[in-house]
Amino acid sequence: MATGRLLSLATFEDKFWRELRTALGAEFPGLNTDAYDRRAARAAAKEKIHDLLTAVFAAQDHAWWERTPTEIGAPWAPVFTTAQQFLGDPHLTVRNLFSQASGPAPQARFPVRFGSGLNTFRTPAPELGAHTREVLEAMPSAPITAASGPRPPARRRSRT
Repeated sequence: MATGRLLSLATFEDKFWRELRTALGAEFPGLNTDAYDRRAARAAAKEKIHDLLTAVFAAQDHAWWERTPTEIGAPWAPVFTTAQQFLGDPHLTVRNLFSQASGPAPQARFPVRFGSGLNTFRTPAPELGAHTREVLEAMPSAPITAASGPRPPARRRSRT
């Protein structure tokens, strides 16, 4: 894009490609062809399609690309290249996807919301070794004997 930001546009299905090229064909004449309406044709001409879409995306800024695919019903999503972009995304903020309650760094909850009000935020992961003593103390102690250790390799007999 002209602004250097990124987004992912999912036109794998033929219907989404046709909707995109039909809606944008007047503004981008390179898209105004049915030559690539089948996924197999797009795959066979992937370098040409790449060059075409690179030029199309570079012609408009990120705000235009956020608005236009939504208006035409094309499946798209922003591509975040920094943690600040991700944490500040309006969609993720409205969904209350992050919490600061359990440590110094934001924590993402499970993205599915449950009607029963299940809290999907978890406590932070323990520090390395934080539970070692508990685990070792809970294990049954078994004496280590020669029989419980690894066996030495069997000797080969010489055939001479």
